[in-house]
Amino acid sequence: MAFVNTTALSFSKEQIVIGLTHGAFGSHIGLAFHSAKEGVQLLHLRFHRDISSDPFPVENKCWIITVPEVHKTNSKILIGIVRALANRKPTINFGINLFKTNGSFDANGRYTAPRGSDGLTCATFISEIFRAAGLPLVRNDTWETRDSDVAWGDEVCNLLKTKGNASDEHIAAVRANINGLRLRPEEVAFAADQPSRFRPMAFAEASGGGATVMTTLHIACPLPASTSPSTEPFFFGNA
Repeated sequence: MAFVNTTALSFSKEQIVIGLTHGAFGSHIGLAFHSAKEGVQLLHLRFHRDISSDPFPVENKCWIITVPEVHKTNSKILIGIVRALANRKPTINFGINLFKTNGSFDANGRYTAPRGSDGLTCATFISEIFRAAGLPLVRNDTWETRDSDVAWGDEVCNLLKTKGNASDEHIAAVRANINGLRLRPEEVAFAADQPSRFRPMAFAEASGGGATVMTTLHIACPLPASTSPSTEPFFFGNA
């Protein structure tokens, strides 16, 4: 299995696709699925209280994609959850407390913030959808702190204030959770791309694999010389 450009997009109604693109903090993740009436759609958490279901491929936006290995029974549950979320579009705060995300969705696609949760990122949004379908991609309990992700937490809070219309109370709650723990979109993407026997994946494997996925993204979807991921205009939020 490997990531390809969306020009090679082809998958059945019994499958979903994991997609990765450039985002406000490096990368952004979503999943594509066959909707009942609107064709292929992309479901993703764009940013604070902003779930979107858009036609896919996205016009004028480069993505790399892969089809995860999923057992047929789990696939039916997964697609049901995805379609339910696309229809309901629940209000989900953008939050960074990684250890409080487990159990955010049930098998019917209903979202309930776990006790102590400040919300989800685009990466934990996808990870928790898979977990609800009995397909955990990563082991959150193995995650390690990184100094760069302390800075990321600060950037999230700044963006929540300037772009997210988040309340002062929510921003304060997110700021209190800045600790350098972050599940990155490319790490979720890497875990999803691996054979199911290697999942759920621990931090060491996912973080190393995520770096290779980012290399693939930059080769397949090079940014203009004058553009950096931090100034990408389309997706504000990513884990």
